[in-house]
Amino acid sequence: MPQKAPQTSSVRKSPARAAPSTGSAAASASAAPSASASGAERGPISQEAIARRAYEKYAARGYAHGFDQEDWAAASAELAAEQV
Repeated sequence: MPQKAPQTSSVRKSPARAAPSTGSAAASASAAPSASASGAERGPISQEAIARRAYEKYAARGYAHGFDQEDWAAASAELAAEQV
């Protein structure tokens, strides 16, 4: 008789909740590459940077569930505004 493959959980973790931030927003901002003296843009924002910022929002709210999409959108917008 053929053996069945073990079933895996279908629960999917949101990137915003993937891992806790190890530093403050200021620390993560200082680790980002700086713009050149001519004021050129830094390039696209990484998914990891957005996830860190969204997690900080999640933690600041007391780990209340159900706001992952709002946190992700707000984090993305904040990071984009910081690049300007």
